[in-house]
Amino acid sequence: MNSNRSHFRNVHFFDATKPDDAALDGLIQNGSVTEANFLQMLGIVLVTEAPIRVQHRASGEIVSISDSRLQLGIYDVYGGGPITLSNEQWVQRIQSFNVSGRDDAFREGIWARDGKRNVHQDFDQYLLSINPDGTKARQ
Repeated sequence: MNSNRSHFRNVHFFDATKPDDAALDGLIQNGSVTEANFLQMLGIVLVTEAPIRVQHRASGEIVSISDSRLQLGIYDVYGGGPITLSNEQWVQRIQSFNVSGRDDAFREGIWARDGKRNVHQDFDQYLLSINPDGTKARQ
């Protein structure tokens, strides 16, 4: 089954030297993509002759390696020469949605049992918190 997922994309990136051409590609920003994530993604999917510089077209802001949420919209990519998409194989990610509500019920049950206590507090005193054999870790 081949579906065109580009309709849902709300972030698009273009070769800055050809801004009127079709977008190189895009993604769906669901609120979790940071500027640093975006730059890492572009480093994987784009082939350039030099390091890239990415600019949000509407605001003119330069994308930096930061934890700032990536803005929706169009981005121009400057690559010091021709920009092409990588021809490496890719795997389509399947979106999964929690429709049963079981995750919420599980979390709320644990919180009710533990008084919303952070389980990691129990292990802060240990150098290593993963201890599968049940013995105490060295302190």
